[in-house]
Amino acid sequence: MGTIKNKEFELRIDSGATKSFIGKETVKALGLTVIEAAQITNVFGNGHTEKTRETVEVEIQLKGIQRLIKENLYVLDHLPEAILLGNEFLFNNELLLDYKNRVVVIDEKVIPMIGKETINPDEMDRILCERLLCIEETPEEESQVRKELKEYLRDNEKFKYINIGEVELFIDPKFKIIRLHHNIILCP
Repeated sequence: MGTIKNKEFELRIDSGATKSFIGKETVKALGLTVIEAAQITNVFGNGHTEKTRETVEVEIQLKGIQRLIKENLYVLDHLPEAILLGNEFLFNNELLLDYKNRVVVIDEKVIPMIGKETINPDEMDRILCERLLCIEETPEEESQVRKELKEYLRDNEKFKYINIGEVELFIDPKFKIIRLHHNIILCP
């Protein structure tokens, strides 16, 4: 939980999202000022895409944490959560996600993760396809994406080769489709 402008929200942490986001309705409810930024394209796991160049700057007070955290959030019309905090937030604030002990650590404060103890593979597939956000990569970042995918391929014995094209990404284990800027196929 966290507070923005004296209103309490459930803050969803998504380590699969590059950026952090806020829903347009939440922006209106808080009366936040929108700032124009460089456009990004978000691709949801269900294939829905949404472009935005709107951001807001917020001060977040996390429950039990003394300091205010300033964060820039991209505004989306169709966000499944009021506020979704991605990897930029995790890195900028040195958050530690301890999945084994199901806790988040920030400023030496240990916060329990909320949710189920276990998730079966079918449910995980459904969650990924509904909620996963991928940011369209810029040309400068494309070589880094390729490098990371090749490292993943090298370290994962399930797959034999990788094919990078332009439309979709097929994901193990049931080859659910997550539409991306690139067509990346991991092949067994």
